[in-house]
Amino acid sequence: MLRDIPPEIVSSICEYLKRPDLRNVRLLHRVFDSAARRILFRTIFLKVNSLSFGRLLEISKNETLRHHVEVVVYDGRELDLSQIPEFKNWLCYDAARGIGLAILQKREDFLARFSRQQLQEYYFNFCRYVTLAQEQISQWGNEEEWLREATRRFPRLSAIEYAESELDPEYGRELQPMSLFSQMAQEILAEPDEGLGFCNAHFWALVRAVFCGQERPPQVKALRGEMLDYEYFPMLNQAVPQLNLRSVQRLSLDFVSEGQGTATQTLASFLKCAPNLSTLRLSFGDQPGLLHNPATFLPTGLFDQSLHWNHLRDLSLQNLVLSPSRLQQLLRGHSTTLRSLELSDMTLQLGSETIVGGDRALWIRIIEFLSQSLSLNRIKLVGYFMADTNEAWTTSAGAGYAFICAPQGRCLLSRIEHFIIHGGPCPFTLKRSVTPFDADLDLNYNNRPWIPEHSWTWEEDDSWRFAVRPKSRVPHA
Repeated sequence: MLRDIPPEIVSSICEYLKRPDLRNVRLLHRVFDSAARRILFRTIFLKVNSLSFGRLLEISKNETLRHHVEVVVYDGRELDLSQIPEFKNWLCYDAARGIGLAILQKREDFLARFSRQQLQEYYFNFCRYVTLAQEQISQWGNEEEWLREATRRFPRLSAIEYAESELDPEYGRELQPMSLFSQMAQEILAEPDEGLGFCNAHFWALVRAVFCGQERPPQVKALRGEMLDYEYFPMLNQAVPQLNLRSVQRLSLDFVSEGQGTATQTLASFLKCAPNLSTLRLSFGDQPGLLHNPATFLPTGLFDQSLHWNHLRDLSLQNLVLSPSRLQQLLRGHSTTLRSLELSDMTLQLGSETIVGGDRALWIRIIEFLSQSLSLNRIKLVGYFMADTNEAWTTSAGAGYAFICAPQGRCLLSRIEHFIIHGGPCPFTLKRSVTPFDADLDLNYNNRPWIPEHSWTWEEDDSWRFAVRPKSRVPHA
């Protein structure tokens, strides 16, 4: 009998089921209903429309369901339309938009399934959705008020996430029956696909609703924001002094663009509101690549501020431009607590500092610094590591694929990581003698491209290899 199955077994079964299957399994028996309900309502997915917000408020008022909620995930994409299109324009540009049919022929084949009357019904639903369901969120401060009202009623709420989902994984899917599309697509024949909605306004509304005010939920320990526009971060400037992020221990911010000035100052102030971080992940835009000159990149001024966290154990930085001294200062300041470090697509800039000989291999010196000054249990190095000294390394095996070491772990990247964590011989050896040819290059490296082989030796493979790139100009001694 179903009621004789131990509850822990039922819970384990439900943990492996997808959300549609969880909804179905609730009909089997009240034992399965209870287990599936806990998992279903553990995470609430929210979209920018009044129907989704209505369900959120209903759950928050249900004395049983509201105690299951631990995570709220807000998808800030929306149908970005300044005015309602005519039917013919809707059919050309908006019908079947955002549902993964990137190929024009697939989209035309998909729309050919429907009669004109059916398409007109979808068009009516589409217009009603934009004017009523979506616009109602941004009117009269409804969004922030409803978010605050709901989240205050979730006693177990521990994580807030904002993610403007990307559609790339769905772009290649084949034509499917309508029953397999989302509920929204089944109603309006489209889904929101516009990121950066209202310049991150939805993200700020979420942050203010949860972390501003007198009745703050101290149990929220994780905050994640993805697809954020760094240039519009100053929109939060006036709200930062009112934020209380003392409960947040895990913070992840993923920006799709870089910025300077006010944006950097606002982000620094924002980070200072979270003094108890144990995990921090910051990602800024996309790596420009080897064809660009690192000397022209804008340096990241964020860590010019006095940022320090007493409990920071895990740090992940992606696509930042820092001076070697600034990076070392940041890491050395957290050396007593930091145990995990991830660096990806990073650039070092000396600027006006003078360098000679082997010291020009900035990343080799950073690897030595990590081994000597930190006590890490985990290190991960991925992507490009460039410097304005004509030094550039890559962990890519080509065509954007990361290199995977053999099981014995004897590849160069594995030996670098082992050296950083466990010490021992450095995988890079500084040459003890300089030939006249090398000396000539050292004195004229602004005119001839300098490469690490002039001063260092190592056993190279595709896991960590020197990448040729256009030379930079750096002052020499």
